[in-house]
Amino acid sequence: MRFTIKLADIPIGVETIHERCFQQCGEYLTEEEPWIQVRTDLSDIEAERDVSEKQAGSDDYLETLAVYRQIAEKMIGENVLLFHGSAVAADGKGYLFMADSGTGKSTHTRIWREVLPRHGHEVFMINDDKPLLKLTEDAVLACGTPWNGKHRLGTNTMVPLAGICLLNRGKENRIRRADSRESFPWLMQYCYRPSEKDAVMATIRLLDEIARRVPVYGLYSFREYLEENGSLTYTNKGISMLPMLREGRDLITVVKKGPERCKKYDVILYDRPPDEHVLHRVVGVRDGYYKVLGDNCWNLETVREEQIVGVLRSFVRNGRTISADDPGYRIYSFLRVFLYPVRKLRWRAVRKIKRLIRWKP
Repeated sequence: MRFTIKLADIPIGVETIHERCFQQCGEYLTEEEPWIQVRTDLSDIEAERDVSEKQAGSDDYLETLAVYRQIAEKMIGENVLLFHGSAVAADGKGYLFMADSGTGKSTHTRIWREVLPRHGHEVFMINDDKPLLKLTEDAVLACGTPWNGKHRLGTNTMVPLAGICLLNRGKENRIRRADSRESFPWLMQYCYRPSEKDAVMATIRLLDEIARRVPVYGLYSFREYLEENGSLTYTNKGISMLPMLREGRDLITVVKKGPERCKKYDVILYDRPPDEHVLHRVVGVRDGYYKVLGDNCWNLETVREEQIVGVLRSFVRNGRTISADDPGYRIYSFLRVFLYPVRKLRWRAVRKIKRLIRWKP
């Protein structure tokens, strides 16, 4: 079947084997000329079947997933990202709730729809499962799609996104706003992640922009996130780990620290009072504390054991994943620490020259 749908204000030409996708997309059909095209065949259906045992189902159902996967890949080029979450609109503004399946995001948005109208607010569902977020010059828009969960809760609409919240079960109600460094791994966790290198870089850029524009709230700190999930992936902020890690470009994966002590040359994520998270390299192991240093810094810092949140496991640079156990990386780590005295002397010389330049008799 051939038909055209319009998602996030973008016409998309779709060609499928089965009719189910056409029926599912009924409210989104359009006669406009497509900007992008997607087409499925039997290999796409089998690929969806191989993704996970959770995707077991009929061919026509798996084809709908294959269609949306292709749409998600191509929409990245249109500044549109697919998220796993439940998006609700209240008084013309959108709110996205992200969480693992079964945590309660749909329950949360249902409570919004039941309670807020009693107090005079206009509330409706945007999408209960896989909404799209579109970045424009002026706003981030939450967009409805026909892939809206088993209860088919959604609306063909676009509204400005006013907030994002990561839900987590707990014994008490508490919420706080996350900074952009903290919110990025949360967004990455629940965003569709492509496999192609350029698309990955574009996704990182878009996520960073969303984190900058939209307030993100959560029940997690980095430490709590690692306790719950074991690892987190985010992009670096700042230049202290150059040339190894470039700001806003290279993905970092940090794992929860075990009971054993860190070793020299390890890169650790630690708390720096009052509310910073810093990624630096261990250059000295002492009794009860460590001496750490950024690869692009010359001032040593003391970090206590209890400040450490996690340890670098790997990073992605130019599409290549480099493990902390990689022999080439281990040589690099040794040289950065070994040459620290030379680097320190160079920095002191540069500072002295700058002072002389500024000096006036």
